[in-house]
Amino acid sequence: MQKQNDSMKYTKLLLKRVVKLKKLKVLFVNQTSRFGGAERVLFDLLQHMDREKFEPILVAPKGELLEEAESLEINCIELEDFSQMETTRGKMKGADLFKTLSTRRKIGTIIKTVAPDVIYTNSVKAHILVNLKSQRIPTLVRLHDFPQSFNGFSKKLLTYSLQNAKHISCVSDSVNRDVSSILGKASASKSSFTYNGYNSVSPPSRHHQKRVIIAGWLLEWKGFIPFVEAMEIVAEKNADWEFVIAGDVARDASGSQEFASVLKERVAQSPHRERFLFTGGYKKISEVTCCHEHCIFVHASLKPDPLPTVILEAASLKLPIICSKLGGGSEILEHESSGHVISPNPTDIAQSVLNLIENADKRMHFGNKAYQKNVESFSMNHYINGMERRILELSRSGFE
Repeated sequence: MQKQNDSMKYTKLLLKRVVKLKKLKVLFVNQTSRFGGAERVLFDLLQHMDREKFEPILVAPKGELLEEAESLEINCIELEDFSQMETTRGKMKGADLFKTLSTRRKIGTIIKTVAPDVIYTNSVKAHILVNLKSQRIPTLVRLHDFPQSFNGFSKKLLTYSLQNAKHISCVSDSVNRDVSSILGKASASKSSFTYNGYNSVSPPSRHHQKRVIIAGWLLEWKGFIPFVEAMEIVAEKNADWEFVIAGDVARDASGSQEFASVLKERVAQSPHRERFLFTGGYKKISEVTCCHEHCIFVHASLKPDPLPTVILEAASLKLPIICSKLGGGSEILEHESSGHVISPNPTDIAQSVLNLIENADKRMHFGNKAYQKNVESFSMNHYINGMERRILELSRSGFE
């Protein structure tokens, strides 16, 4: 019996050494290829992770993310089924339930064929489809959403899937606390948070036009309408600054096309419509921004935003930022120290903008402090090292 135990211990040690020597095969699964915040930080990980230690493989629908990953010589598997599934939140349609089961079978076949060491899911549909049942292969959920923000059957499915995952890596402490409220004591050992990272790689354009900017996918909950109403208040008191709406329709997000039309019509009816500028889609907000002397950045989310990547991007450019207090933005900025953290209503937004318009020194102070926090807590190295460490830990857990 003792010899058998010694033999098992030796086998486990040998397997651990093999894991250390070989490249770890990591299967990344994402439901969309459009570059939203979650896709940008996933691409950052794919781009910067140590290819001497890891072999990444990406499963996603056809689109920009898949194309960019292929340009990095990453093996990619195209799965169009994701783009055919409509429901993410709220009630699940019968047709979606059928598509879910069909897509789940295809993902199961991919997992068997690839035989990864770790499965990394990066979007809600991916979390659910991979973790509908417990996997023998360790699964890492990278959670960019608040589970409590879901409704009905979708919420039940997501909760069940989180329970089946080996580990849940949240993008912020706010999301981590939300997971704890759903999973209770079970989350203590299987849930943690690691901040996304962002490093500025290109200087802002030098347009020298004074701008108040809001940026993001054209979705109602992003707070564009309160922004427009706030800028109308600002326009009554200041004639120097223009108001920029940067962003495009999220083609695979329900209601985005319709909201874009509503937003443009609302601006067209404004008595200050000539002060508003729609820039359309962008890859980096440096394309539409300048510096603290000429720009103020506004994040006006009406729903808790887990960790707004756009705020990290603005902070990396040393822009003065006004941020919704809902969600993870308050983990990036400290009110009246490195930015204005406010309720996302027109009055508060307008007051904060006017405060910064009238105080260039404060704009510089906020920009510098936000940049310093960005370097200290949200660096790309911190993010990449944290995720690589978690993947390694999970790969070893299969032999313990």
